[in-house]
Amino acid sequence: MPISPSELKEYKSANTNSDGGAIDLTRLIPSGGPNNLWPDITSVMAAAGGTDYRKVFRRNESAMGLTWSAVRSWIQQQPQNVTVSVGIGAASASDNDATQGNMTALGAPAQVYLASDGTDVRTATVLGDDGLGNHIAENVVLVSATPVHTVATFTKMYAVQMSATDAARTVTVREGSGGPIRGTIGPNKITCWLWRAQDLITSATAYTHGDIAVNSSFALWFRRAWNAGISSVLGTADIVRSDGGTPP
Repeated sequence: MPISPSELKEYKSANTNSDGGAIDLTRLIPSGGPNNLWPDITSVMAAAGGTDYRKVFRRNESAMGLTWSAVRSWIQQQPQNVTVSVGIGAASASDNDATQGNMTALGAPAQVYLASDGTDVRTATVLGDDGLGNHIAENVVLVSATPVHTVATFTKMYAVQMSATDAARTVTVREGSGGPIRGTIGPNKITCWLWRAQDLITSATAYTHGDIAVNSSFALWFRRAWNAGISSVLGTADIVRSDGGTPP
């Protein structure tokens, strides 16, 4: 028996406006309803232009204990007059700063190199895709300012998540040895990620999450941006789809 869609739940994060933090299992997001996550953009807001953020968690609550397999997320449609971008969040309460979506896309397949700016032995987890489009997540232990790298070659990199924050250290993420900087994780930050919008509108180009075990979840950041002077826009229901299967 496959997982029922009703067993795949979505929850807000712990911050008041669901714009950061860990999962809050007391704040279920109703499926398909209006204003289930975003408020309407009023005429005053539309005239001024703006950007707002939400962080959500999608959770497998299969009653049969089934794994939600090969999960992918993409934007089903962009709303009129607004651009929605999506990034990969971390489970940690320290993931509460939307400006950490500072990652740029890889220019070519590469190993990912990481280095701190001082004494640092934390573990970094690099998330992305391999050459076959499969989800990969590789752990790399930092050796302070000495660059260390993934074994895998990433064709796409979506986020880097640290095992803990550090009040002083900044971690730099590079494409290859001595290649361009693709992201930074600053003091008291725990992750950086890549925002995607127009290139995320089909399942073929989706974010990959791998297999999600029962009672496990993954986090998504949403950014909604609009130019000054647009017509007011309703706070529509979810437009970001997450889909997968059930192993035989």
